[in-house]
Parts: sequence; structure tokens; C-alpha cells
Amino acid sequence: MSITILEVGACQEMCRCIPDESIDLVFTDPPYPKEFLHLYDWLGIESFRMLKPGGYLIVYVHQFYMSQVMADLSRLMTYFWAYAYINKGATRIVQQRGMVNMWKPILIYSKGKPGNHRTSADSGTGTRSKFWHTWGQAEETALYLISNFSEPGQTVLDPFVGGGTTPYVCCQLGIDCIGFDLDPKAIEVSLERTSRIQTMLIPPEEYQSDLWVPEGVE
Repeated sequence: MSITILEVGACQEMCRCIPDESIDLVFTDPPYPKEFLHLYDWLGIESFRMLKPGGYLIVYVHQFYMSQVMADLSRLMTYFWAYAYINKGATRIVQQRGMVNMWKPILIYSKGKPGNHRTSADSGTGTRSKFWHTWGQAEETALYLISNFSEPGQTVLDPFVGGGTTPYVCCQLGIDCIGFDLDPKAIEVSLERTSRIQTMLIPPEEYQSDLWVPEGVE
């Protein structure tokens, strides 16, 4: 049975209690407005410290600031791939660019040489859910990526837990999860959400494929 730890607090403070090289996957969706961009730089530094060698950072970003985010994350982490999350629901117009936003980048970084993961498609559709949080993303996207880049017995960290999608998915998969959020209501909602889950002994086959062991990828 998996263990879930959810605590109220600012991510910069709370992550200090996480030991070095103790996390297998950081999976998170930070806030996008410009005033929060500095959090990506912090996330890259802390992920490098907390992740085990070969561990992964998977993070949602917005196209508008993606070049800056990638520069910040690449200071210590190693770029691995990008996943295109195609929204099946409502779209929005980014007025500053005159673009209709129909998909969201999800960047995948590794700590040094990439560790094992399951063969994964680099795009997929999902329907955003705002039921649990106003910034909520598609549950099926989180389920697909978390199940392919971690496994039972490992630990996933989400320092911006929001409506609890990450711990909710981890509970389904039997994966340990640690989550933080500055908003006490977000933690309350996340705890309620995870309390409704019964751990699935075997993750659904539709979300997993054969284990891929990287060779010669530096």
C-alpha cells in the first residue's frame, strides 16, 4: 500500500526537509503568471538535489515563457523530451501573440543520464477538470506520465499540489507521494480526494507499455 504525505507550506521551505537523492520523480504544475517564473529556476535546482541519479522532473509550462523556463531548468538538469498535452476542452486566445492555445507543453528532464522508464508516446489528449482546483489539469495525462516514469515502491514529489491530482493518481498506482501547497484549502481538498481511492494492485495496461532501458543517452 502506498504512503501519501500532504502538508501546508511554501514549497521553498517545505522541500528543505526532503533528503538529498531521495525522490524518484518530481511531477508538478507550477503557476504560470510572470511573477512566479522564478519558481522554475528554484525547481530545477531543488530537483537536482532531491532526485536520485537518473530520476525525472516532469513539469507543465506555458508556451509564452517556455524559452526562459527551459534555460532555467537546463542549468543543472538534463533535457530529455517534451510531451504535448492536447486539450479536448475549451481553448483560449493568447492576445499578446494572437495565437489560439490548444495544447500545453510538459517538459521532461532527468538528473544526469536518464533512468529507466516505459516506452511512451510524446503527445496525448486530455480534458481539464476544474472541479478540484481552478488550475486543474487532465487526470488521464497525469496518470499516463506518472505510471510510465515511476512505479510502485518509488516516491513522487509534487511541490505545487493544487487540487491533488498527483497524489490521487499515485494512490491509484500504489506509488508513494509527497505534496505541498501554500493554500490550506488545497491540502484539505487533496486529502479528501485521496481518501476516496482504493489502491489498484496493477496499473491499467492502457497506461503502460514495455519497460525501456536507455542505452547510450548522455
